[in-house]
Amino acid sequence: MVWILAAGGLIGFVFDWYRTFRRWRRWGPVLTFVGDIAFSLLALSVLIVCLQRANFLAFRVYAFVGVLLGLLIYGRLLSGMVTGSVLRVYRLLEWLIEWMVQGVKAGLCLLTALMQPFYAVLRWASLLFYRMGEAILWERARTRQQKAEAWWNRHFPPRTNG
Repeated sequence: MVWILAAGGLIGFVFDWYRTFRRWRRWGPVLTFVGDIAFSLLALSVLIVCLQRANFLAFRVYAFVGVLLGLLIYGRLLSGMVTGSVLRVYRLLEWLIEWMVQGVKAGLCLLTALMQPFYAVLRWASLLFYRMGEAILWERARTRQQKAEAWWNRHFPPRTNG
């Protein structure tokens, strides 16, 4: 009989956890539907395990009455405390996650501030090398382009309609 009462209490506990999680995350109708299906499957598996331990899955009336009695006892004695505790745990988790995100953001801002001088030097050096290459190689590139065009026109003259 203990396993049957425990099944009702455990299903009540899982339902309170699911209900508070759904309230905390503000799920829409689609996620609520999927969550209800998942809760139903979990409750069914809890029932199967507990009823198998209690009476080898012999589905008798007292088994269902015992599960409902366990659920009623849990709902009257522990549900309010569990719901409040779970909501506090969720708020604590939310605060910890927010704190960690702020820490990561602060670290990235610090890294950006520390790397800014190096990026400025790299930007200045790249512009310097670009301008130096432009000053040194521009005429060579231009004359090579003209030579290549002349060679092309000598070997492949343009067609004329004449």
